[in-house]
Amino acid sequence: MAANPMTPQEAVVWNFIIFWCHGSAGARLAEITEWLADHLPEADVYIAIASLTSKNAVDRVGELYFPIVNGKPYQSADKD
Repeated sequence: MAANPMTPQEAVVWNFIIFWCHGSAGARLAEITEWLADHLPEADVYIAIASLTSKNAVDRVGELYFPIVNGKPYQSADKD
């Protein structure tokens, strides 16, 4: 990841996903775009997620997105 630093848009999306996943089982695309609507246009969210996925900074399982932390998709141990 150090060779491919995050863009500001990617950082906003990644930070939101890790925040969201701290208290739930994963972030859905609708939740990400809705909560970030005041910060990023929907198209920028899609582009950031695609780029983060290609950089192996975000993983997707079904319709849920997870940030990669220490090489693994992050999920809170205290999820619902």
